[in-house]
Amino acid sequence: MNQPYLAMTSYCRLHHLKWLLSVAKSTATNNGERTGTHFSNLNILTVRNTNQSKRCFTSLQRHCEHSVESKVCYEKGITQMCTTLNRLCQTRNGHDRLPAAGKHTSSLFVSDASAQNTTMVEIDLGLERSVARKKQLVKNIKIRGMKTDVDTFIEDFRLMKRLEKEKQRLEREREEIAKKMADLKKSKDKEEDVLDTRELLTSRGKRVKEALKELQRSWWVWEERVMLAGLGLPNNIRAQTPEEEVLVLESHGEIPDMSEARSHLEVVREKDLVRFSCVGPKAYYLLGQLASHEQSLLHSVSHHLTNNHFHQLACPEIFRSLVAEGCGIDYKDKTQIFSLLDKDDRDATGNLRLDDFLHIQGTSLLSFAGYLAKTVVQTSCLPYRQVAVGRQYLPESEPDLPGLFGVTQSMKTVVLSSCSDRVSCVMEFNKITALVWKMYHKLNLAMRLVVIPGRDLLLCESLRVEIQMWAPSVRTYIKVAHVSCIDDYVARRLMCYHSNNQTDYKQFQHLQMVYGEVLDVTRLLGVMLEHRPSSSDKNVLTLPDFEFSIQELRSTSEECILSLQELLFTPEHIVS
Repeated sequence: MNQPYLAMTSYCRLHHLKWLLSVAKSTATNNGERTGTHFSNLNILTVRNTNQSKRCFTSLQRHCEHSVESKVCYEKGITQMCTTLNRLCQTRNGHDRLPAAGKHTSSLFVSDASAQNTTMVEIDLGLERSVARKKQLVKNIKIRGMKTDVDTFIEDFRLMKRLEKEKQRLEREREEIAKKMADLKKSKDKEEDVLDTRELLTSRGKRVKEALKELQRSWWVWEERVMLAGLGLPNNIRAQTPEEEVLVLESHGEIPDMSEARSHLEVVREKDLVRFSCVGPKAYYLLGQLASHEQSLLHSVSHHLTNNHFHQLACPEIFRSLVAEGCGIDYKDKTQIFSLLDKDDRDATGNLRLDDFLHIQGTSLLSFAGYLAKTVVQTSCLPYRQVAVGRQYLPESEPDLPGLFGVTQSMKTVVLSSCSDRVSCVMEFNKITALVWKMYHKLNLAMRLVVIPGRDLLLCESLRVEIQMWAPSVRTYIKVAHVSCIDDYVARRLMCYHSNNQTDYKQFQHLQMVYGEVLDVTRLLGVMLEHRPSSSDKNVLTLPDFEFSIQELRSTSEECILSLQELLFTPEHIVS
């Protein structure tokens, strides 16, 4: 039968009450006859047996609500209360193995101290390299505008390493003692000498065991602290990323005359092309020609990418916390990702399992990360290019943008290229950027190619370029596509490897990734409507499309690659 549980801390049950008893003794001695305390901060949780819970509360009330007139009565009251809690409050499974640092708060890392929770991956954050390059880490944190205390993190890391070395020394000593004990059993020496030696070794073994046990508790605390802090560190920024302002690489097209600018909302109302939901202003329905043109754009881009050696992938839209955190997303932050909360999914203590949510983001980096997680790709197959088309769901990142520019659901075409090393990652970044940039030239709209500053990068990104188009109604450039260097950030968290020998773990290397959202068709339609809002016939809508031959696309892309290499990646910066 389930018993009531004492909900105080995750690693102790009655230690706090014993501490109160010791405090009560000294307080009664110092303050004389009248000493009292209240235990309103104790919270008894009942699972099924309400009668026992009621008796427990009655006992607490009888011994704690009223002031105690003497030291003896006070001690007696506390002692009886502890006895009541000991009898009625069952010990949590594994509570004595949890570190004082508290519960784990990550789906990627779970301390060995946790008896009930495990993780599906073994992360390799490369913290030794980060600590060794302190100046680079400090600069990275500063450029991104983060508040991470690097000095404290490095001190904690070094302390953890010292504890690790001491733990390894004690483990070796324990093994030596066990080996000597085994040799004694085979020894033919005098029985008295053997007994004395065995007694000394046994005593020494007990001391080592106790020391290792205490050290293990400290190790769990500091390991958890360091690993959780390490998971919050960002990707290393590449040298080409500007520190403060957007860097414009190239521009194309001319900004139209502002006096003739019309909002796309006016156009869609006039031609009845979009219906915005009455129950949610961010929900929309494309109608008639606009719906057809959306499919046409998606098909053209998808066909173009598959002809350039991208493999089509149909992806899920719902992901576990593990995949979200592996991509650098704080899945507890509702401004970063939508979560599907199961109020019945609780752990043994009755708390919601924050580490195992389901999240909906649709077609995104998470789609590819989940596909490649715990996978070894043949090195000879790299670079491995993938493309996916689908709907993406994001919380409002730019709530001030009107209409189709600020929706939370949009149709997108996304790509991922998996590479073997940082040099090939740079080359793939060049090729994909050139391919997409030249593709947009066919639309002949006002746009620009820019490098985004460090403060606006995601945790997983080391470099990002965006294709931004001019939106006349809001008089600014808005993003319709981007390409990002992810490097091995995701691979180190989700065990994404490459190797030509898939049986030898020592030869596994982390994949380097380039991710891109090459088409945000919802925003692009809004821009097109504002640049070419109408025709002479009210029932006919004329919008540009990606109409070009495959041969033309490939040749112009190669030319653009050389241009981008000159602008972005000089030889001395190709591996930064």
